Amino acid sequence: MKKSEIVSISIIVFSFALSIYLYSIMPIRMASHWDIQGQVNGYISRFWGLFLFPIISLVLFFLFIFIPKIDPLKANIRKFRKYFDNFALLMITLLFYIY
Repeated sequence: MKKSEIVSISIIVFSFALSIYLYSIMPIRMASHWDIQGQVNGYISRFWGLFLFPIISLVLFFLFIFIPKIDPLKANIRKFRKYFDNFALLMITLLFYIY
């Protein structure tokens, strides 16, 4: 397993652990959208508010693992594999930062 994959998995596990920890503390309905005046006009359930980004991160991680295996031009990915792995790590990190 590559270092970038280990770091990505660690970030995803930490985000799930944080969601589980915060679940009982957060309100049942969480604000998810605000209008131009800053008034809340959209709500989301506590589950989706806490687990949406970790789930998206997990799906994206598996997608980044799966893409090189189905690529018909595998030689091309091997040429820039380091950059591909770093990009995958960057996307997981960005989603955690937004979370």
